Amino acid sequence: AVCSIPALLAMKGHALVGGLSSLGIVRLRFDGARIADEERIDMRARIRDIAQLPDGSLVAIVDDKAGALMRLRADT
Repeated sequence: AVCSIPALLAMKGHALVGGLSSLGIVRLRFDGARIADEERIDMRARIRDIAQLPDGSLVAIVDDKAGALMRLRADT
């Protein structure tokens, strides 16, 4: 599945963390070693892990019985 996230381009340099119980992705913005901002992005799926592909898009591993990969791209 391909999913567009409107703010994906603005997330450069932020940490994206999979959320199993939150059913989404957590975006963390740092100020030095301190977390300055946190945003939860509802994906309606248990996200196990996230990786960046060479083209800059992201792929998320969905944790369910069938298993799935979700490709994330900037909504331009």
